[in-house]
Amino acid sequence: MTKYLHAIFAVVLIFAIQDSLLAQPANDECENAIAVGFGSHDFSSIDATSGVPAFPQNCPSDDSSSDSLYNDIWYLYTADFTGLVQFSTCGMADFDTNLAVYGPNAPCPPTDDDLIDCSEDAAGCAGFSSSVSFPVVSGETYLLRIGGWGGSSPGEEGTGTFTLSEFVPPLGPPNDDCDTAIDLVLDANDSIYVEFESLYANTSLPQHVEPIQCFEADEEFVYNDVWYSWTATFTDGLEWSNCGTTNFDSRMAVYESTTCPPDVNSLVGCSDDGVDENAFNCAGFTSRALFNVEEGKTYYFRLGGWSNGDAGDGSFYVRRIPLIVPPANDPCETPNEAYIITEQQADDFDVLFEGSTTFASGQPEYPNPSCRNDGEF
Repeated sequence: MTKYLHAIFAVVLIFAIQDSLLAQPANDECENAIAVGFGSHDFSSIDATSGVPAFPQNCPSDDSSSDSLYNDIWYLYTADFTGLVQFSTCGMADFDTNLAVYGPNAPCPPTDDDLIDCSEDAAGCAGFSSSVSFPVVSGETYLLRIGGWGGSSPGEEGTGTFTLSEFVPPLGPPNDDCDTAIDLVLDANDSIYVEFESLYANTSLPQHVEPIQCFEADEEFVYNDVWYSWTATFTDGLEWSNCGTTNFDSRMAVYESTTCPPDVNSLVGCSDDGVDENAFNCAGFTSRALFNVEEGKTYYFRLGGWSNGDAGDGSFYVRRIPLIVPPANDPCETPNEAYIITEQQADDFDVLFEGSTTFASGQPEYPNPSCRNDGEF
């Protein structure tokens, strides 16, 4: 009887292992990549395992993303022409996809150095789906990898369709670069209203390696940016705002410069998530910058997105405002005097320290600024 039980257990175990293996997609591993050509291809990553290499850090759309491409499946494409190919799940997947392309003729598994390009959230793609274009050479092979986003394991999985097609780059906006910035002409009221589009814009320089006061820590770019220029016709304050009038998470920067790209040190104003005149947050994480201008000087206005997936259309206005005067104790070097009070004075509100942070500029050295006159913060 014991022998029969052992035999039954062995059979059950074999079927359990087979069921487990059959549950995984056939192309779960790089070595089993399915050959594909141009066209539409249905796929499923359900029950796939997570392979290597790690998802590149320059592909996630924000710092909350992990460096993993979860539940990935593999395909192999052999180019029959030399040019550009588009690999896309844009609007065609029921989960948040990540894509990576390796080659040419990369081994299995590929290395980080074999990466050609990658995509997390592509601009204009619903459901956090992805799209990437990459160069190919006739006769060379390329590994295509589809997986899911995830802040941590197990990450996302699902089904969908991807397409492979020849990619003809669409024309970007005419003011895609600083060199082709559109001139702003203010009206008799010293203001202007502008409609814009940033779809298919490139991300240009300058790169803000050092932290600046209005971007989050470790944020260096204005993504998918378009440019405008203006030579000041007066000395005063200026407001630049797309607060609530743009369909993507925007970011803006202004430089006082006569050269392209501007030097990072020429930055005079910027905004990530702005606030309106009533101190309410701008809808949709849009932006509003206030800064001073000087008659005769040239300013470059740079408008783009918070991440490489943020692009679209909207409108903004520029208008003259009174000269911006920061509080006297805005710089670390000129603090107001403070002194210690007793607990009883605090309880009785006998001593109040009054002040205003309106138009205070913040410290570029965030989060730990230091005084420059041999003092300490």
